[in-house]
Order: sequence, then structure tokens, then C-alpha cells
Amino acid sequence: VGFFVAVAVLRIIFGVPIAYLFAAGYGSILLLALFTPPDFLAIAFDAGGVTTGPLTVPVILALGIGVSAVLAGRSALADGFGLIGLASLGPILGVMVMGVIYS
Repeated sequence: VGFFVAVAVLRIIFGVPIAYLFAAGYGSILLLALFTPPDFLAIAFDAGGVTTGPLTVPVILALGIGVSAVLAGRSALADGFGLIGLASLGPILGVMVMGVIYS
């Protein structure tokens, strides 16, 4: 989760379109799903829900809005969009990679 939150903050700083990151992230998830055992696949997508907990959402959103508010000429609402979606990639990919290594 921490790695993908850092990627999301770098996205805000450098102005990378979020569609590219989502396409790469979920494309790699779909590709990795072909090699992940079915037992791990269900758990992987359920693990993405860890980023929507009552503690992580306010912290991640506050971080994104704070970073975009400091940058001049940037919209905090537009730049803060999608941070939770990017953070959800981490647990999903982590469990899938563990399933591929385990099998």
C-alpha cells in the first residue's frame, strides 16, 4: 500500500495522467491472474479492500489533497482523485505474486 501511495503522490507532483497508471496496474493484475492459482485469486481481490478501511482512507486522501494544495495552480480535487484506487493495487498484486511463488 505504501509503495502505491508513493506512486500516487509522485503522479500528483509530476502530473502523470491517472489513466496510464490504472491501465498499467490493472493490466498487470489481469495478466498475473492467468498464472495465479484460483485459491489465491479470490483472496487477492478481497485483499484490495484493506485500503478502504476507516483509517487508511482519511490518511491517504489527506495526504493527496495536502500535496496538491501545496503545488501552485493545481486542483486538489482533480489531483486527489484515484488515490484509493491506486493504493488498492498493492495488496492485490502482493497476494497474486505470493500465489505464483507459492505454487
